[in-house]
Amino acid sequence: MTGQDSQSTPVLAFLTVSEGEDGNFFGGLLAVNLSGRPLEFHCTAPVRANRAQQILFGSTLPAFVYGEQISQALLAGMELVPAVVCTDKAPVLAVQPHVTEPVVLVERIGEEKDVMLARETAGEVTAGMSWERGSYRLTIDDRRNQQRAEIEQLVELFEETVELDEPFERIREAIQEAQRSARAA
Repeated sequence: MTGQDSQSTPVLAFLTVSEGEDGNFFGGLLAVNLSGRPLEFHCTAPVRANRAQQILFGSTLPAFVYGEQISQALLAGMELVPAVVCTDKAPVLAVQPHVTEPVVLVERIGEEKDVMLARETAGEVTAGMSWERGSYRLTIDDRRNQQRAEIEQLVELFEETVELDEPFERIREAIQEAQRSARAA
């Protein structure tokens, strides 16, 4: 069942991970409707890889922390079913084999980012298939190629009211606010 089938209007989820000054990682997920209005928000408690995990996972640690630990937990906690999950962090794509919804890496064209999917996702993404849509580069796991047309249609619907990279900033600000509130309590 897709986000379009399970609700009257499609839901797009935005998922990002940020690193705190203390080395902890925080994940956040915001589900929005076509007008960009928030429908559901979740964030994680701090996540930190222990020394043994750092040693054992080596260069694949970001995929493990971002994709398998943080992203899986956030997506499993959702009440709504998103039609597409957008992320601005390549290691989040490592969650793709564990979820049914397509996960799309969203990058603004012109921003210099060195996206090395094979290394950062430790082979969890077979190969990244990328294309440009407006001012964005979208990347999906090759195994989701058959869903590209559906993804394109959904992105087109949302682009009319939502900048595809804007919700990530809302998530980061909400995580910071949650951290401030937790420290004050």
